[in-house]
Amino acid sequence: MAVTSDTLRLAVVEEVTVGVTPATPAWDLIRTTGEGLSYTVNTTQSDEMGGINRGVKDNILVGAEVTGDVAFEMSKHVALEDLIAACLGNDWAADPLSVPGAGTDKVYDFSTRRTFSFEKRFTIDSTPTYNYHRFTGCLVDTMSISITPNEPITGSWGFIGSEMTTEAAEVVASTYAIAGTAPIMTAPLVTGIELLSPAGIDDTTGAPLGSPVAWLNNACFTGLDMSFNNNGRGLACIGELGVRETVLGRFEVTATGSLYYAADEPLDSLITQEEFALQVTMTDDNGDNFQWLFPRITFSAATALASGTNTDVMTEFTFQMLEYQGDDYALTLMLSRSSPATILTAKSATKPATKTKELTNA
Repeated sequence: MAVTSDTLRLAVVEEVTVGVTPATPAWDLIRTTGEGLSYTVNTTQSDEMGGINRGVKDNILVGAEVTGDVAFEMSKHVALEDLIAACLGNDWAADPLSVPGAGTDKVYDFSTRRTFSFEKRFTIDSTPTYNYHRFTGCLVDTMSISITPNEPITGSWGFIGSEMTTEAAEVVASTYAIAGTAPIMTAPLVTGIELLSPAGIDDTTGAPLGSPVAWLNNACFTGLDMSFNNNGRGLACIGELGVRETVLGRFEVTATGSLYYAADEPLDSLITQEEFALQVTMTDDNGDNFQWLFPRITFSAATALASGTNTDVMTEFTFQMLEYQGDDYALTLMLSRSSPATILTAKSATKPATKTKELTNA
């Protein structure tokens, strides 16, 4: 009998000891649109020759690794906020470098390695009978966020990890916190994609130094994709199947996008390598938001293209996010949230009057 994907329950808990699920795990459920977490086993064929015939003499198990991704639509829930912060190598309110303006509802990139255990539960029959797949030592290696007109804001995390086990029951004393049903963030509710000049942040408040560039004030964006890469590595050791641990590499962030051609400044800025700050604000229907502030970026590509008849000329671009350095701190991204995620249902939430009016007039 087939098992439908719609019965999947995906849960995550942070590990105290790398590669070990806590003894009494307090799992958080993840709102996901699909997942590809798997245990990849590596084998090789024996090079042995001869014997009675010409066939392959053995298939040798030589290694294994947890890999895969989890896709999502942007919404306020605890697991999403934890995994975004972990991708940045930090946690909300953690401020080891005394970054100006840091606070309870802010997180910036750092070098703290955070690993997680994941649990997939599949419903096998209507009894119900469940099967569980658990993955340990999982590091958030990559993350992507995609904003497309008239669509939900979507994303995915890519993981590398240590081991997988299959089980027939929950871990004893497990608890599961539901993710809630806060509204999905959508492209029409992106309240700003702002390119600011000059680059940088205030060394006291952390606020951007720059003002929005005039040539982008009325720009019409047709897409913006942000990509984050930790360049994580799994360490394999003699005497062990799988990886012993995972480590963080260099933190790299880029963004690609397109807008209707109206000015040559992106192409000119590519040539001069002028530096800007980028601020992107995404909001849900309850007024909750995430604000992504990159204090220092440059264009690494910009083109104006007329792709064919009956099409509009488009400016396609790529941003390279650079590390911004103050006297005692350095960061590539400061992410702010309106408040910590709570278990919130869309039906019980109160929508702000100003946002409702904007949507009506639109």
